[in-house]
Amino acid sequence: MSQRPLPNSLQLKIDTAKTPATKLKAYIKAGDFYYGYYNPLGYSKALSMFEKALAIAQSTKDSVLIGLACGSMAEVYDALGKDKLPLAIKNYLIFYKAMLRTTDTAKILRSMMNVAATYNKMYQAAEAKIWLQKIIQLSSKYSVIKKRNQAYVFVAENYMMLNDSANARKYFEQLNLKNDVIENDGLMYRNKYRSTQYYILANKGNYKAAFMAADTALQQGMRPNDSMLTYQQLSSIAKQGGLYKEAAYYKQKELDVYVNMSTNEGLYGINNKLVFSELLLKEDNAKLSLKEQQTKIKFYSLLVIGSLLLIIVALAIGSNIRSKRQNKKLADQIVQNNLLLNEVHHRVKNNLQIISSFMLLQQLKKGANSDEIIKQLHSRIQALALIHQKLYQQNNYDSIELKSYFEQFVAETIQTHHDGSNAIAFDLMMEEVYLVLDIVTPLVFITNELLLNTIKYVATKKDCTIYITATKINNQLLFTYADNGKGITATQLETATTTGLRLVKRLAKQMNAKITVEQNKHHLQFLLVIPL
Repeated sequence: MSQRPLPNSLQLKIDTAKTPATKLKAYIKAGDFYYGYYNPLGYSKALSMFEKALAIAQSTKDSVLIGLACGSMAEVYDALGKDKLPLAIKNYLIFYKAMLRTTDTAKILRSMMNVAATYNKMYQAAEAKIWLQKIIQLSSKYSVIKKRNQAYVFVAENYMMLNDSANARKYFEQLNLKNDVIENDGLMYRNKYRSTQYYILANKGNYKAAFMAADTALQQGMRPNDSMLTYQQLSSIAKQGGLYKEAAYYKQKELDVYVNMSTNEGLYGINNKLVFSELLLKEDNAKLSLKEQQTKIKFYSLLVIGSLLLIIVALAIGSNIRSKRQNKKLADQIVQNNLLLNEVHHRVKNNLQIISSFMLLQQLKKGANSDEIIKQLHSRIQALALIHQKLYQQNNYDSIELKSYFEQFVAETIQTHHDGSNAIAFDLMMEEVYLVLDIVTPLVFITNELLLNTIKYVATKKDCTIYITATKINNQLLFTYADNGKGITATQLETATTTGLRLVKRLAKQMNAKITVEQNKHHLQFLLVIPL
């Protein structure tokens, strides 16, 4: 995902800061700017700014400044999630202790909220509850209703996340809603209020009102992490209530948010797809069970009446036959869904085998740099993940539209692996062609290897242009890849020993494709003729 560079005004503040305190605050503002992208690259750059702020604070030995820098770093670790949460707690506690040295009650309360929420995310319920009670004690001293309401909303929501419905309802009902204070408050607290509200409604069994309240909160806008958590909670609530159709819908929405946040769907996305399939299967099974009960009642009713009238007996037989057909149709649907689930497992297995093969190839490569190996493996796995992202987004699990995939794939590969020393341009001339996975997957891996070679051997020396074409003629796909580098000859390709070129030859053979190399003084071109 592309993002703007640091604005000149923020860079100017960093460059012209005259005191450590002003330079520290300038770095924190720069970090906040990058943090606002809510993506891994933004978090990485934000952390770099905050670390520079911390170094300045440590040089001054000012505990308050150190606390401010640590608090900012903690927010990044918090956003990065699971593995970084212990670092988030460590830095939040430093921030809290530093704020105790000030008279700023709002910052003290904020630091306590950060600690409580992070313990909650780490499933350390006992620690979270201790800090929630500390927040209640501090907020009780507030004379301003708005501030006290914010604290109670936060506490109620966190008890909700701990599945402590009694305390969630207790503090939710203590809110002072005179003049609709919450509705006029900031977006974050409005969302917290509504998420707690729909939890309590669902806890009372009023699912329809809970879903309506949640939808209202989502429509008013949430950060990606917050909306993903909201959809996750809604799916869990619906599932507990036996509302499998609604549970599947909200699980699908949760996965949509995750896919939009990351170019690599990863194991989290695969797991969510399996959960989504499970929910749909449960819904179908529930329908079948209900239908079978209805059929039994109908059959016995007609049997009793049939003892009196021959006509009714005949109708009962006809109705029974229709019911059996409907049951068979539903049973066939369950079999079809099970086949779909097995296909999901099969694709996961195949993907893991592909990744394993890549790792084995790299292991056999002598004298390879470990950083380079990891970088190449990352590129191949990212290409594979994008294939499944496209399958999911176009709601077609059998084939992929080639042009839209390559536009995103080439741009992301260049952005990830090119150091920017020289310019790279690319020109795609592709027809709108749909290809099955057995063709797309090896073709993408071949292109990935050629792209990495171009970036490594051409773009590091001069400005570079990449040309890619794809044309379907009869039952063949003509695919070309060219750049303005020196390249290799056909003989060199045939005798190649490098892992990348060996992989290109092997993958071409896998597709029964014919590969040739053409070269002049201006361009190197690979031509693949792939039978379809």
